[in-house]
Formats: sequence, structure tokens, C-alpha cells
Amino acid sequence: MNSEDRDLQRRLRELEEQVSRQTNQGPGQTPLNTDWRSGWNQVKPRIEQMLGNLPEWYRGLPSLGKAGVVVVGIMLGLSALRTVFSLISLAVSLTILGAIGYIGYKLFFAPNSPDK
Repeated sequence: MNSEDRDLQRRLRELEEQVSRQTNQGPGQTPLNTDWRSGWNQVKPRIEQMLGNLPEWYRGLPSLGKAGVVVVGIMLGLSALRTVFSLISLAVSLTILGAIGYIGYKLFFAPNSPDK
């Protein structure tokens, strides 16, 4: 069993060396980049390029396709607006409920303070 452990350790070292050679990095470095800023810096130019190509893409659509894009855009915009209004309504409702709960607590459960 000891020889199997040594064989496994040797094979593991060989694989680590092979991976480090393929990634052109030293054996102590990790090939994964965990910094989100550098990942964003790699993605940002692609997003800008895609957004820059949108007007050309839209101009290339047939009339029915342009109308479809406008309708879908309006639907998405109204849906986002409805979501915002729902969140505002929820916040107002929770505020009112909290105020009612606070007043009820003060009236019924809080110890009475002596009058001055």
C-alpha cells in the first residue's frame, strides 16, 4: 500500500508540472483569477462593442422586426416600472404597518411613565 501512495504522489506531481507548463505559470501560482475588477476589465470592452453594434443591428431589421423590438422594449420598460412601483408600495405598506405596531406597543404594552 505504501508503494501505491508513492505512485499516486509521483503521478500528482507530474500532473501539476504538466498543468503549470501548459498555463505558463509557476507551480505556486493559481491559474484562476479571483479579482473581479480584472474580470470586469476583460468583459467591459466586449459589452461596449456589443452596445456599439446595436444601432447597426436595429437598422438592418425589417419593419416588422423593428416594430417587434419596440413593442418588446415597451413591455420590458413597463414591467420594470411596475416592479419599481410595487417595491415602493411595499415599502410604504411596511412603514405604515410598523407605525401602527409601534403605536399599539406604546399604548398597550409599554410601561406607563409617570406624568410630569
